[in-house]
Amino acid sequence: MAPTRKDVVQKTPPVSVGEPDKPTVVEETGEPYANSWIEIDQDAIRHNYEDLSAFFGPNTEIVCVVKGRAYGHGYFPTVPVLERAGARRFAVFSAHEATRFKLRARPDSSLQIMGGAHPDHIPWVVKEGCEPWVNVPGAWPDFEAEIARQRKTTRFHVEVETGMNRTGLPWDEALDVCARIHDDPHAVLEGVCTHLAGAEEKKNEGRVALQKQRYFRFLDEIEEMGIRPNTRHIASSSAAILDPECRLDLVRIGISLYGFWPTREVYLRHMAAMGGEPAWDPYRALSWKSSVRLVRDVMDGDFVGYGDSHQMEGPGRIAIVPVGYADGFSRGLSNLGYVLIRGRRASIVGPVNMNMLQVNVGHIPEVEPGDEVVLIGHQGDEEITVASFSEYNYMVNYEFMTRLSDEIPRHPVKHLDGPGKEPIAEGPKMPGPHP
Repeated sequence: MAPTRKDVVQKTPPVSVGEPDKPTVVEETGEPYANSWIEIDQDAIRHNYEDLSAFFGPNTEIVCVVKGRAYGHGYFPTVPVLERAGARRFAVFSAHEATRFKLRARPDSSLQIMGGAHPDHIPWVVKEGCEPWVNVPGAWPDFEAEIARQRKTTRFHVEVETGMNRTGLPWDEALDVCARIHDDPHAVLEGVCTHLAGAEEKKNEGRVALQKQRYFRFLDEIEEMGIRPNTRHIASSSAAILDPECRLDLVRIGISLYGFWPTREVYLRHMAAMGGEPAWDPYRALSWKSSVRLVRDVMDGDFVGYGDSHQMEGPGRIAIVPVGYADGFSRGLSNLGYVLIRGRRASIVGPVNMNMLQVNVGHIPEVEPGDEVVLIGHQGDEEITVASFSEYNYMVNYEFMTRLSDEIPRHPVKHLDGPGKEPIAEGPKMPGPHP
């Protein structure tokens, strides 16, 4: 018999509220009524962290980047398992994300706020012991005043602008801020960092090399001033995987924690550098599932859904699945995408609606309401990957996963369907419609 929604719910025992690795009140009470659910394989998360840690070596510590709700995976299935694997450094983008992270994390886990902090948010950031990046010109005086007011020792990371032309302090201001942090009894220069502009593409090699040169020159200059930060960091996943020179005290790892190569080019360049044997073996952690709401017979010539984008060529059966673009299932998949039902692929027909989509199940006569529908993940011998899903939409995997609605409950599981392996996608492309 095909698995149903009830099978998954019954595997999730009642929990107390407020524990780091348990759902919040909203997550707990909303769970029985959700139309779809996301399963996060905690074994895969742990494996990816441990594999990458071994690859980078004992002198380089991973900062687990969990911005964008842990790249769409959710905080409560990811943060505690990373902590149990040994992670103690994390990073988010904003104070808002930090408030949610703090509900899940151990008190001794450090948290960088890579986007800095709006002046109105600084009191909370200081009070909660976060590690803000100082990366907006003119921002330091607000931090300086607040740590003096609270008399609270705060660890800062100064981001130097080296060529990204996004956030980051100009050279002279970065020197001045490092000196002021060094002299302030309530401040610690925890890190000096920069962000590399496109380390995943070989065509950016010259630009990235110049950034590295500027960054190391900056470190030399502050050392001549008698200033040494506790840590140095410049690499996200791509640079950390490809360039040993970028593996400094810390590396900031996001997408690869969740089982993805940043791009196909990163994979190919890494394989070439390693003689065809990859140094780490990523496993996808995320699966997305729903269930059949109803099945109906349709006649030859009938149109399916809004408008006339799909007309039946012969009689058939249509299954309605209660998932749509409000959940993060793109309207761009209308008449293009697939789902898995009873271990077989079923094509999406007609337009994807806000809350529903239709699939052709004429070739799967045993389908009935309540059957499990796999949107991303395994079922039987079939699989739909994030990479293939994203290619239908002109999306990178980062974008697709962070678009998954926060309303969808995330279930922590341990190899419920077996680990997922993501293929190395060619990149976004638009296929033709279903025949």
